[in-house]
Amino acid sequence: MEQQDKVEEIQQKDKVEEVVPQDLSSLKEEVNQIKKKLDEINEVKEDWFSKKEEYSKEISEIISRVKVLKKDRNDATSQVKVLKKERDELNEKISKIIGSLKGLNEKKGSGPRVNVSSLKSQIEKIESQIETSIMSFEKEKLLNKQIKDLKKQININKETVEVSNDISENEIELNKLKKAAEEKHKLVKEKADLSQEKHEQLILDSKTVDVLKKKEEEAYNNFIKYKEEFTKYNDRLKELLKILNKGNQKVKRVRKVKKENREVVNKKVVQEQQKEAENKIMKGGKLTTEDLLAFQK
Repeated sequence: MEQQDKVEEIQQKDKVEEVVPQDLSSLKEEVNQIKKKLDEINEVKEDWFSKKEEYSKEISEIISRVKVLKKDRNDATSQVKVLKKERDELNEKISKIIGSLKGLNEKKGSGPRVNVSSLKSQIEKIESQIETSIMSFEKEKLLNKQIKDLKKQININKETVEVSNDISENEIELNKLKKAAEEKHKLVKEKADLSQEKHEQLILDSKTVDVLKKKEEEAYNNFIKYKEEFTKYNDRLKELLKILNKGNQKVKRVRKVKKENREVVNKKVVQEQQKEAENKIMKGGKLTTEDLLAFQK
């Protein structure tokens, strides 16, 4: 009867000590759920972080391009100013030459209009006639007078000739200046168009940067939100792991004590069985199988 009581005592202790593992089981379940939740949150968190990095990279690239665009635009604008000044200087010279030509043409129009080449040709013809023909003194005198009159006409027309030469030179210079001015104007337009093109692209890129910065900020805020949530669950996990670790240590201690108690009780039971078997032998009683097993132990 006493032996049966010892066994029941051991079973009762085992039943009480099983409470700890059951509590740990619920903790382990919560830990697993939190770990799963952490994986989900971390995936979303890192996805937002990746988006934020992509936006940052794109913004950086556009800003670098904007710097180049600003330099190109400013260079083109500076070139436009220089070219306009050069073009204006050419136009000023053109205006002066046009004014000069107007005066020369008026002066040319008021002078006698003769064909100098024709007059010179006539002179040469008369001189040739004098040299190659035999004529009277009176006729030669008359021909010399004609030559003199023709040369007089040429001298009178000399100023007109000089004016014509000036007009011709001025017209040549005017054509050169007009061509140069047209080239400058063409370059001004090209550089102005380039400056405008760079400016418009710069404005477009600046607007794109503003949009990307908003997206970057949104991605960053979401990253921070999920990071905070991740931290909250992670702190809870650390807390549970500490509790779980203490519980495991407690379970180990309880099981160790339980094992030791069982060994002590078993030892006492065996000792009592052996003692009863010895008493039976001393009294000449018959030993049972249980008594023989007790002696073996």
